[in-house]
Amino acid sequence: MIHLRSWGEYSKEVVAKNREHLRTLLTENHRYVFTLIHKFSVDPKKESEYPLITDRKNIIVISDEAHRTQSGIYARNMRFHGIPNASYLGFTGTPIIKEEEELTKNIFGEYVSVYDFKRAIDDGATLPLRYLNRGEKLGIENRILMSRWLRSWKMKI
Repeated sequence: MIHLRSWGEYSKEVVAKNREHLRTLLTENHRYVFTLIHKFSVDPKKESEYPLITDRKNIIVISDEAHRTQSGIYARNMRFHGIPNASYLGFTGTPIIKEEEELTKNIFGEYVSVYDFKRAIDDGATLPLRYLNRGEKLGIENRILMSRWLRSWKMKI
């Protein structure tokens, strides 16, 4: 068991160090396991398909930045192969791109709660976004300076 004293402060025994350690942790009975999605990768030297780690139903996966992390191969490995009976809860603080909205709903289901940008501004949690597209172009008329810049840029390529 871990005791959280503050967010981000937890026992290191439940932080998956690598792919194999994650698999070990998930077969044991830990109250919490912390990992990153890439640790649900296949070991190409040993396997061609991701294995079942546990078929337990009392696992809850909480994903931050869910709209970005839960539609790729590692997420499919976790959801459909590694821990297929887990329940999933996804958080995103980023407005979902219109094309990604349906994909996110297909993965997590309908929204439990929506806290949109306008409400965050109204609550004072977020400052209003102000954007001015001025279209100004950089005009360098000093040929010596321009030629030095071009030479230095070519050296870096």
